[in-house]
Amino acid sequence: MNVLTTALLLVTLQYCHALSPTNCDASEPSAERVLDLINKGRRNGYAFELLRVADAHLDRVGNATVYYLVLDVKESDCWVLSTKSRDACLLDVSRRPSEIVIGQCKVIATRYSDESQDFRVNNYNCTTSSVSSALSNTKDSPVLLDFFEDSEPYREQANTALDKYKWENSDFGSFRVERIERVIRAGEVSQEIDCNDEDVFLAVDVALKKYNAGNQSGNQFMLYRVTEGTKMVGSETFYSFKYQIKEGNCSVQSGLTWQDCDFRDAEEAATGECTATVRKRGTKKFSLATQTCKITPGNGPIVTAEYTCLGCVHPISTDNPELQPVLKHAIEHFNNNTEHSHFFALEEVKAAQRQDAGECRDSAFVDIKQKIVQFSQNCDLYSGEDLEQPLPEDCLGCPKKIPVDSPELTEPLGHAITKLNTDNSHSFYFKIDTVKKATSQVVGGMKYFIEFIARETECSKESNTELTANCEVKPIGQSLNCKANVYMRPWENKVQPTVNCRALETVQPLPENCPGCPKNIPVDSPELTEPLGHAITKLNTDNSHSFYFKIDTVKKATSQVCKHLETWEVVAYA
Repeated sequence: MNVLTTALLLVTLQYCHALSPTNCDASEPSAERVLDLINKGRRNGYAFELLRVADAHLDRVGNATVYYLVLDVKESDCWVLSTKSRDACLLDVSRRPSEIVIGQCKVIATRYSDESQDFRVNNYNCTTSSVSSALSNTKDSPVLLDFFEDSEPYREQANTALDKYKWENSDFGSFRVERIERVIRAGEVSQEIDCNDEDVFLAVDVALKKYNAGNQSGNQFMLYRVTEGTKMVGSETFYSFKYQIKEGNCSVQSGLTWQDCDFRDAEEAATGECTATVRKRGTKKFSLATQTCKITPGNGPIVTAEYTCLGCVHPISTDNPELQPVLKHAIEHFNNNTEHSHFFALEEVKAAQRQDAGECRDSAFVDIKQKIVQFSQNCDLYSGEDLEQPLPEDCLGCPKKIPVDSPELTEPLGHAITKLNTDNSHSFYFKIDTVKKATSQVVGGMKYFIEFIARETECSKESNTELTANCEVKPIGQSLNCKANVYMRPWENKVQPTVNCRALETVQPLPENCPGCPKNIPVDSPELTEPLGHAITKLNTDNSHSFYFKIDTVKKATSQVCKHLETWEVVAYA
């Protein structure tokens, strides 16, 4: 046993003695070929690109050379089974560092002769990690990224994303989600700022000038110092800070800026502290969202001045009580409109913003029976310079409007009218007469919401097996106002239509020459002058109001001859 142990030790020492370091840069061509072999042998994940050779040793055994390599790598944009060329798979240079995945591979590979450039990979071990996990999630990072080890709970979201892709690319209808490779969630976080930063000064300058501009008299205030501040970077950038101010010697009507003034004598000067939130757009465009200043006059009590930009967006605290009814409504709306089998509950509010978009004044006029007879509304929309725009037209997963005459509606309308005729017990088929509005939404397939008017046709269900294009609408027939939801997954031949309708009043047409039938009269016809006079006289005689009424608007009027007497029906606003 001791002899065997000694022999093994000698062999080990012999091989260790033969191992020799080699130049890492000179080893790169060999490392590239070895990494290609590793990528070709993998079945999952993204192909690796070589960053550098971190360590390289050689061991010559006869004509063969054994390479012991440590390679620093990063993931490319191509799946390992992709047929794209290496150049096409190079990582997009515009990608944020936080999205890059780096790693290290330890490799043993053999080349069997100096003349041959063919390698065989004996063994390798690669480990990867996100750049963000080491660099991005720091106190200086504007965006917090969470990397989830357990990705299976996100399979449903992956299925939805793939369904949308298959809907847009029909050639991939047979694909399915096999494995969730990586799940990343990004969220906004605030970070402390350097009070001497140029952007902070520009933001304070906007806030202070706004405060000075709001004063009608007295002197301008000047910046004394910025005491604290934070910055929130996400889809928008906001600076929130506190700064101290002192009264200067320039009046607010002088036309000078606060930078052109000098501080007033300390004994007479007022001082103050302001808390402001400023939004940054573009490179150097700033706009004030909110500001509160507490001013202490030289010989008086503290005076508080508040400013809120009408029409401007600004962040608010996630525990603001005003959010509660909004969040309650949002969760209820989501639960009422989702196809998920379970209800959702609010877990956490990550961020919140507010915008006061306008103000409306309403006026209502009532008659003696307390019925509203006239209503008016006047709205002023705030013209804040950063007034929010509506949701983008390409909002993924959002409902989008469809023109009522779009060919895209042909198939869902066909399913809707078939469902309507199948479910109702009417003796005649209905056909769609008018489409009032329509939307579509990508939800693991395509969901259509359509509102339309359906009218009864002359085709009976007894004589016809189905509704055809030749079925004419009855001149006097039933009309329905219908709302349809049609869910379609074409690659599975799956269609789920639901239709709800309500009957509209059936209007019987009058003969054109009908003696004794009511006839419509234009509301501005001179024929109405006398009957309207009698009507308003009767109204003012019978009611006990202190003031007279007069007719303001005639809505509609008809006349009818009945046994040589003429009767009138007039609907008017008095």
